[in-house]
Amino acid sequence: MVDCEACVNYESNMCVECEHYDYFREDYYEEATPELIAKREAEYRKRLEESVIDEEIRMDLPQEFIDIFNRLKKFTAGDNPKFLAVYAGETSLMASNGFSVIELKCVVPNELRGKHILCIENNTVTTSTEGLPIEKINKLWVTANKIEKSKWSTFLLKIGKRYYLKPINQPHIIFDSELWDPITEELGNVDILGYTGERDPVLLVSDKGRAFILPIYSPSN
Repeated sequence: MVDCEACVNYESNMCVECEHYDYFREDYYEEATPELIAKREAEYRKRLEESVIDEEIRMDLPQEFIDIFNRLKKFTAGDNPKFLAVYAGETSLMASNGFSVIELKCVVPNELRGKHILCIENNTVTTSTEGLPIEKINKLWVTANKIEKSKWSTFLLKIGKRYYLKPINQPHIIFDSELWDPITEELGNVDILGYTGERDPVLLVSDKGRAFILPIYSPSN
């Protein structure tokens, strides 16, 4: 079994003629370079973003706002319209890829509050018709805020590319370091590490913001 999307000839005429498309054809599979795959992903994302553009707003923005927006873009997903944009709240910016949510504190201009921002270029903010499920995410924040501190865990162990978290009176939970590390790098020193028990996301909080991360294994999986 090969990954056709990782082939040089993906979606070309040779792709249709290949045995991986039809067992009675020739094998034209040739592994694509990481640069080519990244180029394809960027082109696909651009087409997807263009399909959900809502409006373009001309305005001057503080550099801090632009910097935080650009950092949060890496936590979005390039293959799902709902997770393409960064959400501008009252006092923060928020991004998600469907497996994690991260929110960083910042000063948000009144004109952008409640907007889902696709990109910021040359003093132009492009917003999206699609956006994060904010109501659902807010319910998770509310649930997390109700957790008794006695149930929060500080025991965390990294083995290889996985983190093992042991909530109090709960079986261990496993996280992928590719999700965990970038978020904790952004948050800095995590003060609170809470297991919500609500579909098993784990809450991380610091003075910079907060995040939810879904495990790759939990007792309810």
